[in-house]
Amino acid sequence: MGGLTGFSSLLPGVIRMDSSGAGGRLTEEELNAPISTNDHPFLRVHAALIEAFEKSQKKGEENSQKGNPEDS
Repeated sequence: MGGLTGFSSLLPGVIRMDSSGAGGRLTEEELNAPISTNDHPFLRVHAALIEAFEKSQKKGEENSQKGNPEDS
């Protein structure tokens, strides 16, 4: 694919976002690496949203662990 659709230019970002593993070219370390200037523009634009989501997930996990009486 490619040409006028521009799909080929999106391929690196799609592979990194693909949770099914169909891309298969990147290692687990590469998939979980922080978003940098080398990443696809789509990932860079949404980096702040992704970071905020990850922080809220971590905060939620910490709060659920603090409130769990079985851990005491």
